[in-house]
Amino acid sequence: MQFARITTNPQKMGGVPCIRSLRIPVTTVVDMFADGMRDQEILQALPSLEAEDIHEALQYAATTLRVNLETQGLKEVVQQTVQETMNGVLRKEKFAFIFSQMPYVSDEEQADIEEHFGSPSDYDRSEFVDMTDWVRDETSFK
Repeated sequence: MQFARITTNPQKMGGVPCIRSLRIPVTTVVDMFADGMRDQEILQALPSLEAEDIHEALQYAATTLRVNLETQGLKEVVQQTVQETMNGVLRKEKFAFIFSQMPYVSDEEQADIEEHFGSPSDYDRSEFVDMTDWVRDETSFK
């Protein structure tokens, strides 16, 4: 929507949106309206304004608020999507790190371990060796 009566000039009022370059910020009119003043009271307080200026200032404020709310909603959706994506990436990285920290046991070492300690299928056999004793006694099988 075009706002013919609202101007923004970086050289005037620091670029704050004003009404017809009068150096009357839109926020001044909106604040007066929010404080309970009506059109006639605002026109008396600011005689250089016209009724159309007040209406356009209020429309500008409403449009700006709506755009800001839509932008905020979009920002929240983007943040949530990024968070979910990062959680997935971090989860994969965490698993990759955990797996990288696991010791690799070659087939030869696995056969040696099974020879000395048995395999998982041997756990219920009487000759199964409890590794707790092996670690406690610092037993070496080489």
